[in-house]
Amino acid sequence: MTQNPIAPRLTRDESRGVTIERLKTAALGEFVRVGFAGASVDRICETAGYSRGAFYANYKTKQDLLLDLLNDYNTDEIANWHSTIGRARDMDSIYADMAARFERYVSKADWGVFAVEMMLQARRNADFAVTYQAYQEKIMDDVARALSLMFDKAGRRPPAPVAGLATALRSYATGLSLEYSLHSAHRDPKAASTLLTLFLRGLVAQGTAVATSRTGS
Repeated sequence: MTQNPIAPRLTRDESRGVTIERLKTAALGEFVRVGFAGASVDRICETAGYSRGAFYANYKTKQDLLLDLLNDYNTDEIANWHSTIGRARDMDSIYADMAARFERYVSKADWGVFAVEMMLQARRNADFAVTYQAYQEKIMDDVARALSLMFDKAGRRPPAPVAGLATALRSYATGLSLEYSLHSAHRDPKAASTLLTLFLRGLVAQGTAVATSRTGS
């Protein structure tokens, strides 16, 4: 009789990683559902399947957990933008890849609402506002660098300062994420990604073509 293999035991660090990820997933749903102020550590723990002890073994407060989620939010996605643009063969492959990524992003409806909740918490809490502003500045710098890479790849100069274009892009993407995740009549991530691609194509089209230098005798 064939016995099923016994799954290897997780190491201490692996077990802690699983605990943290489950707490973060539960907290994201809790923050989106009732906001930061209404969020309950007990409900987060209950949803994650842990005791309060597991929570406080990893976080001191709800805000520490919010900051951990903040660190997750968009950081990996923007890093992937840089990688995608850097290795792309042409602009069409950039647009296709970014559309696919945004489609997956919009499908995770909670992140759009979470973005708004973070903004509200920053308005209400001066200590969190300092951390949030530092995060925003880093993210906007990363988005601006990604846009600069995209214009370089297209051989065009941006039609406006990339810092302003980065702000417009992020605002538009957040708005699309909310619109296409909250309204039942609009729950079509593919439609949202198509609109984002049109936005990006429009930005690039408005840029000025960079003249190529010619050498010769």
